[in-house]
Amino acid sequence: MEPAMSLYRCYLINAENHITEPASEIEASYDDAAIEHARRLCESRPECADVEVWCGAKRVGSLKPAA
Repeated sequence: MEPAMSLYRCYLINAENHITEPASEIEASYDDAAIEHARRLCESRPECADVEVWCGAKRVGSLKPAA
C-alpha cells in the first residue's frame, strides 16, 4: 500500500530574503521527496537564493540550491 500524498508549499526566496512569487504547491508522499522537488524548482530560477518547504503549519526544511 502506498503512503498518502501530502500537500506541501514551496516559497522561493531571493538574495534580499523576500519571497519572489506565490507559493508553489507540491504533492508528495514524504518530506524528503517534497524537499528534492523544491530544490530542483529553486535551481531552475536564477533569482532564487533559498527555498522553504512547508506542510501545513510545519516547516519541513530550508535549503540553498547547489552551486
